[in-house]
Amino acid sequence: MQIEILSNNMGYQLRLEAKELKKWANRPNAQWPCSVLANFGLELCVSVDKNGLYDVWPDILMERVPSDELCACVNDHLPKVVRHLWPCWEKQQ
Repeated sequence: MQIEILSNNMGYQLRLEAKELKKWANRPNAQWPCSVLANFGLELCVSVDKNGLYDVWPDILMERVPSDELCACVNDHLPKVVRHLWPCWEKQQ
């Protein structure tokens, strides 16, 4: 996993290799048996800023990955410092 955090924690780019996606989708008690991310064999790169998600690479994944799978995968890999920028992250009171 590689994450680049933009200045003042106002955005980030998260890059996950294909092997990391496969490992994520096959965790005990948290599996995604029909994972598009894990079965495509490509790395995933998402770019997020204060307005939300603005880029997914490769483009072909944007058309094929279900939004709930993408959200779950990104949620599980975000460091605390940028969680507030991911719209699906549950806010703690």
